[in-house]
Amino acid sequence: MSDQRAAAGWFPDPTGRFEFRYHNGVQWTADVSVGGRRFVDQSGAPTWNAGWTPPGTGGQLPGKGMAVTSFIVGLVSLVIAWLPFIFVLAAIGAVLGVVFGVLGLRNAAVHEGYGRGYAVAGVVLSVAAALMCVVGFLFTRAVMREVSDFLDPGEYSVELTRCETEGTLVSAEGNITNLGDDAQAYTITIDYLVNGVREESDTVTVSQVRPGETMTFEATAFVNTAAAVTCEVNDVLGPTPFDVPND
Repeated sequence: MSDQRAAAGWFPDPTGRFEFRYHNGVQWTADVSVGGRRFVDQSGAPTWNAGWTPPGTGGQLPGKGMAVTSFIVGLVSLVIAWLPFIFVLAAIGAVLGVVFGVLGLRNAAVHEGYGRGYAVAGVVLSVAAALMCVVGFLFTRAVMREVSDFLDPGEYSVELTRCETEGTLVSAEGNITNLGDDAQAYTITIDYLVNGVREESDTVTVSQVRPGETMTFEATAFVNTAAAVTCEVNDVLGPTPFDVPND
């Protein structure tokens, strides 16, 4: 007769009265657990045939899903925690990672430490992600400030003083005056029009202009037409975010 001895471990309770029941490799025992807490079944061990294990278990150890989930969620949260705006998702993930990790540790405590390593790593990564979210918050605030400065250049006046065509090269020149109370940089977009239709455009940057000061700017572009070209200021914005070149 073949040996029916199976690997000892915790498995779903075949009686359905508890969450897990311990199988000692030969038969079921009265050791049971529910929600990570161990008990002794007062009714004793079930009277199944010696060596029987639940279908599909193959005598394997109980699952460590919570511990692995904590590890994965904590790792992903740490990777994205520094990103502006996305850090909010990382903060949520950090909280969930700690919760899953604690549940994984409780489960490991009653299952001979099975999955404890993943649970501990998940908690550590989640805590690190929560701390990294501070960087994400500061980065988000910096991005919002840069975008706000770009979209709101303050009070100003601008005019074009020259628009000349030489062959296919068009040159424009103008002045911009800072009417605000603080020094300001400007990003000026100039359109080159043929019969009222934009043929080409160019963007120039004017460095810090003090309050009340007027600065001159120049722009050039090539147009593929021999028709008369007119120049027009299309838009005036503040400095590009983080001084990214505006090609």
